[in-house]
Amino acid sequence: MKRLISILIILVVVAVSSVAQEGVVDDYDAYTLAVEARLAQFNADMEELGSYVGTASSAGIVDLKRNFNSLDVRWNTYCSAQQGYIADKEVLLAIVAQYQQTRQMVSDSIDHCSKRLNAEKLFGEVQAFMLSELPEYDALLRKCLKFSATDKTAPQLERLQASEQLLFNEITTKYLSAKEAVTLNSSLKNKEQALDELYLDLSTKSAEVQAAQYKPFIERIKDYLLGIAAVALVLMFVSMIQNKIVATKQMKESLKKLKEQYIKDGQDEIPSI
Repeated sequence: MKRLISILIILVVVAVSSVAQEGVVDDYDAYTLAVEARLAQFNADMEELGSYVGTASSAGIVDLKRNFNSLDVRWNTYCSAQQGYIADKEVLLAIVAQYQQTRQMVSDSIDHCSKRLNAEKLFGEVQAFMLSELPEYDALLRKCLKFSATDKTAPQLERLQASEQLLFNEITTKYLSAKEAVTLNSSLKNKEQALDELYLDLSTKSAEVQAAQYKPFIERIKDYLLGIAAVALVLMFVSMIQNKIVATKQMKESLKKLKEQYIKDGQDEIPSI
């Protein structure tokens, strides 16, 4: 299409020169041909601009937007000045219609590319922010442990938990915006699971901070002993399962050896219980 337009421009310029020299048409027709060549050039420039969108970087898309707006302003200014010639010629109106179609396609491409690049930038910023909060949450948990050791620091613990809740609300908002960014840029899909796991880690730490509270020494000892008892029960259950598996394997081995012995002795029937 670009090549066709370039050829058209050359032909129009040649035609203008030819008719001017031969005096075949009057000045009005000659100028109309010049307008046609200029409009075709605008259309070619817009198509060329659109060819750069697919490979544009974040900085490049800014330049493309600026060049797009500049070209569009020049087009509108020129068309306003030549509207008398344009309205009188079907061929000029056809070029104007083609330009409007090309302009819309390029505008949509720039908008789509801009959203995709912005989504990628946002996702990276959110991921970096969440990673930076991991050590912050480790520090918050240490403070919670310190403040929950005695009832005298209960006010400090409450303020800490309120501050953490605001922080986690901010993290959640940013996380959801990053999830939205994935829908705008499919290339981020392979990074989504890592983001989900990071958010889950922070969510778990947040729950631990909010659950922190002062407990008397006796109650803490009781919780500790109950925890040990729970672990002991789990270990005992695992041990029982392991012993059962071993016993089953031993019984199968014994039956196998018994069968082999009966076969060796030439007995066809193996006694069963």
